[in-house]
Amino acid sequence: FASALKGNTTLKTLKLRYNEIRDQGAKALASAIEGHPCLESINLGNNIIGSEGAEELARAIAANGKIKKLDLRYNVIGPSLPDSFSSLTSLEVLDIRANRLTSLPKSLGTLTNLKELVVERNHELKPSTLGSISNAVELLKAIKEQEDSGTGGAEQPGGQGAEQPTGAKAMEVEPSS
Repeated sequence: FASALKGNTTLKTLKLRYNEIRDQGAKALASAIEGHPCLESINLGNNIIGSEGAEELARAIAANGKIKKLDLRYNVIGPSLPDSFSSLTSLEVLDIRANRLTSLPKSLGTLTNLKELVVERNHELKPSTLGSISNAVELLKAIKEQEDSGTGGAEQPGGQGAEQPTGAKAMEVEPSS
């Protein structure tokens, strides 16, 4: 599939959920994604992709520079999100819910185009582990509210997860004093 993707010059959205892609498949896809001229949205949820595959995908997406949405929900990324995610400057939406994350890189707060960051259902990711991320006050509030409500980001009726509100740039807020 990765070789066919390399030859395609019109595809804008790639949805490959539930295909057991794993790290090896993610690495193969990364080479096709890196030079793709039109791709804007990638959904690789539920594919057993770990940190190694996520690292390769992030490097390819950073090199591409056009991808605005990345969905890696329900994979096995962890315990840390690879530092390479901090170079995804074109991203507007990053969904990393329901992985095995216990921490996020400090530099994730520098993604100034990021409008939506979904981290719910990473049960070991607590507000105390996020305190050092610059400009992440709203993210901390969202996680705290999720913890306080006891929802843990559980799936909502209709198969949709509890989404974070869109429109606000969660990463562009005044740091608390």
